[in-house]
Amino acid sequence: MDDKAHVVEAYGATVQLMYRVFFESFTAAQGKVEEERNAEERFKAGVAHARHIRDRAVALLQQVV
Repeated sequence: MDDKAHVVEAYGATVQLMYRVFFESFTAAQGKVEEERNAEERFKAGVAHARHIRDRAVALLQQVV
């Protein structure tokens, strides 16, 4: 497996973990709209951040000789 594949695999594992946290947070909200919304916003922000880091890591790998 090459370096890029490792980065993509790590990204997938990160999203899986964030999904589990989102699932637990959303479920724990028990229908409270604000808490559900907070869980959703944290999930969306986390996924956006993970994508950014994945893309940066892949770009950096392209710079490695």
